[in-house]
Amino acid sequence: MSRINEGISEMLKDLKEGILQDLLNKLTNDDTLELEFRTGYLSIYYRGGCVSKLVHKDVNCYEDYFDENYNKEREINPEDEGKNQKLQGEIKSSEDCKAFVKEIINRKEIMNSFFAKIPKREREFQQLVERENNDNKESNFYISDIEYARENNRFDMLAVQRIDGKPYNELKLSIIEMKYGAKAIGDKCGIYEHYLGVKNLTKEAIEDIIEDTEVSMQCKNELKLIKAKDYIERGIKIVNNEEIDLIFLISGITLKHNQKLLEELDKVNADLKENNKISNTNIKLNVGIFCTYLAGNVMYDRDILSIDDFFKLHEFRKNLN
Repeated sequence: MSRINEGISEMLKDLKEGILQDLLNKLTNDDTLELEFRTGYLSIYYRGGCVSKLVHKDVNCYEDYFDENYNKEREINPEDEGKNQKLQGEIKSSEDCKAFVKEIINRKEIMNSFFAKIPKREREFQQLVERENNDNKESNFYISDIEYARENNRFDMLAVQRIDGKPYNELKLSIIEMKYGAKAIGDKCGIYEHYLGVKNLTKEAIEDIIEDTEVSMQCKNELKLIKAKDYIERGIKIVNNEEIDLIFLISGITLKHNQKLLEELDKVNADLKENNKISNTNIKLNVGIFCTYLAGNVMYDRDILSIDDFFKLHEFRKNLN
C-alpha cells in the first residue's frame, strides 16, 4: 500500500482551498521550488536542498522544519545532510502560511550563500533535470520524485516513461541514478551497488513504489503542477508491471574520466547477462545509460544507451583521439 496516502487528502485540501493556498500559489509561480509528497509530510526542495519539511500534525496544523546546517556555511558530511532539521514554527492559519512563504524567500537567500561556498552540484543538477523534463511535453520521461527512500535504498529520481504519442495511463516505471562530475566516478563509484539495490527489491516494495509514484503524480496533477495536460485526460497509470528500467544518468564528466565507471558497468553487464530478473520475481530489469554530454538534459527514448552500446561509443571516441 502507498505510504504517502497517510493524511494525503487533508494536505491536498489544505493546498487547494485551505490554509496552505498561498504555498500552492508560490509553488505554481516559482519553478525553482519542487514539491514532493512523503508519509505524513511535504518536502519542498530548492537547488536540490530541502527548504522546508512541512509535517502534517493535525487538522489545520503543520510544523515547519529547516536544516540549520545551511546557516553554518561549513562542509557537511553527505550522510548528515538533512539530519539537523529543527522546528521553526507552526502553520495554523492562512496568515501563518503567508508568513511561511515569506520565510521561504529568506531561506533561499541563506541556501544561495551556503551553496556559493559549498557547492552541491549533483543535487542541484538533479532538480534541473527534473524541471527540464517535466516542463517539456516532448520528453519521454516525467520525473515523479527526487530523493525517494525505500528499503534502505535512496533513489536519486523516480520517473515514468511514456512512449511517444501515448497518454499517461500507459506508463512504465524508471529508477534513475545520477553520477555528476569526475568526483562521482572516483574510487567508490557505486554503480554496481545501486544496481544491486534495485535488483534486490522485493515484489511488494516494487508494488509500493509504483503506487507511491501514481499517487504522487495524481496529487500534482490535481494541484495543476503537471504541465503536460494534453496527455493526462485519461488518468495516470503505470500499466507495464513486468519490467523496470534502471537508468544511470551521467553528466559533468568526459570520456577520459570513465575508467571506474566502465569497470562498474562491466560488473553490472556480466550480472545482467546471467540473470536480468529482479530477485525472486519475474520482473525484467533493464539497465540503460543516459549521457547529458551527448544528448542534453531532456530524456528521449532514442538517447538511452544499453551498456554494450555505451562501451562501443567509448571505444569509438577513444580511437578518434
